[in-house]
Amino acid sequence: MTRHRILLGLLGAALLFWVIRFLMGRYMGDAAHVLAGAVALSFLLSPQGQGAHKILGQGSDTSLSPSPFWKKTFEKAHFIFFEKPTWGTAIFFFYLVLSHALWGLYIHTGYGYDITFFVQAAFNAFHESLPLYKTFPDAGSFFAHHFQPYLFLLHPVAKWPESPFLFYVIQDAFSALFLLLSAKFIARWVVEKVDRVLLILLLLVNPFWSGLVHYEFHELALAPALIMGSVLLATPAPNSPKPMPWAALMPLVFLMLALLSLKETVVLTGIWAGVLFLCFPKGPSTRHLVSITLRHRVMGAIFACLALACAYLYFVVIKPQYQAEGFRFMGYYSNLGSSLKELVLAPVLKPLATLGALLQPVNFVWLGTWLISVALLVLPLKAGVWLLFVAPEFAMILLAQSDHLRQANLQYGGVILPVIFCAAVVGFHHLSRNKWGHAAPDQRKAAHRVLWLRRLLVCLVIWFCNPRLMTTGRDLLFDPAQGLASRDWVVQLQHLPTATPVHTNVIEVLPHLAKRDNLIYQHGSLSAPNQSAFVVHRVGEFANAQCSEVAVWQHLRLCEFQP
Repeated sequence: MTRHRILLGLLGAALLFWVIRFLMGRYMGDAAHVLAGAVALSFLLSPQGQGAHKILGQGSDTSLSPSPFWKKTFEKAHFIFFEKPTWGTAIFFFYLVLSHALWGLYIHTGYGYDITFFVQAAFNAFHESLPLYKTFPDAGSFFAHHFQPYLFLLHPVAKWPESPFLFYVIQDAFSALFLLLSAKFIARWVVEKVDRVLLILLLLVNPFWSGLVHYEFHELALAPALIMGSVLLATPAPNSPKPMPWAALMPLVFLMLALLSLKETVVLTGIWAGVLFLCFPKGPSTRHLVSITLRHRVMGAIFACLALACAYLYFVVIKPQYQAEGFRFMGYYSNLGSSLKELVLAPVLKPLATLGALLQPVNFVWLGTWLISVALLVLPLKAGVWLLFVAPEFAMILLAQSDHLRQANLQYGGVILPVIFCAAVVGFHHLSRNKWGHAAPDQRKAAHRVLWLRRLLVCLVIWFCNPRLMTTGRDLLFDPAQGLASRDWVVQLQHLPTATPVHTNVIEVLPHLAKRDNLIYQHGSLSAPNQSAFVVHRVGEFANAQCSEVAVWQHLRLCEFQP
């Protein structure tokens, strides 16, 4: 093959990449990188783009043999994630902890509002000896807006001096555990080492993953590990003669309770998932999912009953006591109804409003991002049944009138990500087993290599175009006024007298003031309090001659106000 053909292939691939990136980048953001890379690299690896083996490997035009470099790389990655998975998990865990420590261990720049709610709720879990988990004075109890009883278990953690950071450490531990359990699931369904490494890379570069590991502490960041653990217990290896053991029911019940304690939306998904296991036909007709047995029927019945009990406890017993404080979550669906019952019946009572909500342009972007983020072709129809389990989560997000629920850098993909990843792994299992079953041996081998070289390169494109897991903490690492240097100033905040109210308009300081009932947050310019108080404000946004300066840190001031 001549050099000009290689050059034309590279230029064609580059042109395709940038054209698609230009046309879709405005609307699909990071997902456009994936699609553009997939198309461009498919062109490179097609017969018209011959010569890719000159760049990536060795061999003839019909056989793309990986080069020694790639073989070594895959062997090392496979050793870390699959032969010694605890090593890979530990490395990832300490990477996350270090990143978050550098990224404002004491002043979490840019965030702080949500973590404050969680720390406050856990710290005040037994407020006035009652299970109340009190939050901001103007927000009342956390029960008014969410059902999250797991916070009672975090009450001892919230009492520690650096509790906001410890909350992030717990979140990081669950993220690392999810990675470990995902590697076990991949090893169960996929045989070849190269394919296993590619699938773990596909998980790591998923754009929805970043919202679970690098956003503020949130309950849905704990869900992927719990869901993946449940999947491993409930689904034996493909073609395994052994069904799910009865002994697996007890740990499954524990994981179910842990999941149901995370959020009221997970409770609704739990009811649906339990009913699905009761409705799936028994036997090998569902071999693409798992051979349904009596054990799975019992598991589904237990899950549905536990979820129904939690739903009754929250929506019938607890929630009505806080009606005066409203229900912020229902605000996302105000066009469909004012109660949970009206929302469930909206497709019948308000079909046009429901259809309009589903056809929002942002929904197509969101769904397209999910499709692209699993490399397009790893979801054959046989694996699609897995997506039924998260149908309620899809519906709640697609019907919502708030775009931020569909942002990949937030936590709302926490329940969907492990399930759609399981579907991708099972889909690949069927694809690799059946796709080239009727081809000649040489053609089957070459096609398999082309398929996976293509996917490897898609993963690399995502990684280098959108290196989310590589930049956390870098912005503040070399800034001497950030991170560890702010320790003394934070100590000042944490030692303010608890009886004196604190007024602030600075989100970043909220986590360090969370353990107080008299914290008042005011968005925008800070007005003068009516009583003696401490004030944390940005320079120029609060001015009063009677405010005695206590401490200064960069653009923030702490002062004592006397009316």
